[in-house]
Amino acid sequence: MQKKKLDRKTATAIRNDLISVGEIPNVKVTDSLGRVQPRQRKPITVFNPTPQEAKALLIPAVIDKVVSGEAKSLSAAMIQVRRENIPTVAPKMPSGKFEVIYADPPYRYKQGTVDVSREIENQYPTMTLEDIYML
Repeated sequence: MQKKKLDRKTATAIRNDLISVGEIPNVKVTDSLGRVQPRQRKPITVFNPTPQEAKALLIPAVIDKVVSGEAKSLSAAMIQVRRENIPTVAPKMPSGKFEVIYADPPYRYKQGTVDVSREIENQYPTMTLEDIYML
């Protein structure tokens, strides 16, 4: 059995008949003078990941955060996963006598950056000044 080809004129006639009886909605937009306006096309969003985002797509935890709605974007999910994987246990202190003690406590401070991915908490856990005083 051969398929019959449907020409444009016949297809338009069938579509107009279906519109006239209300089977399909009329998507033609007219202005105040009754002139048919061209249909507005919706913008298409194309996902074009950066190399960093493409690498993050290989991490199931990042995908889970985006899909579950915990994170609003891929970069926010990457930041959350990175923060969750920062070790919270301090290294063991060496014993013995030392001439110099160099201390660089992980205090919190405000960076002058707007980019959330550059915050100090993404690199290592920080402490409040009260917590540092208790050391």
